[in-house]
Amino acid sequence: MSDKNFKKANGRIIIAVFASDVHRIQQIINIAAQFKRKIAIDGRSLIKVFEIAPSVGRLTVPEKLLIPISSTEKYNDDEIVILCTGTQGEPLAALFKNCKRYAQAYSSKRRRYCNNFINTNSGK
Repeated sequence: MSDKNFKKANGRIIIAVFASDVHRIQQIINIAAQFKRKIAIDGRSLIKVFEIAPSVGRLTVPEKLLIPISSTEKYNDDEIVILCTGTQGEPLAALFKNCKRYAQAYSSKRRRYCNNFINTNSGK
């Protein structure tokens, strides 16, 4: 995870991760803190990671960095990172719901999509 995308972003950042990728999640936490952005988490498995991983020393989350997903509208877009699951495009996944929720509001704004293709559902 590079801070280049955070530096260039002038609005809300939505990042999809595998909840099991705790190292990547820590990188995002560190960069969000560096750029003074609050993190809202969405997705059941990701919420569980944030409940368990800090207590066993696998995640370090600065105090007051996390906010409830329901309070994101209280912040300016350039103060928010939404961290969610659903990287495989399931229609009920948090990523899909967040994209649907914000698509109309951000239709005229610049978007950047960064991903590494991981085909885990190939059926082979």
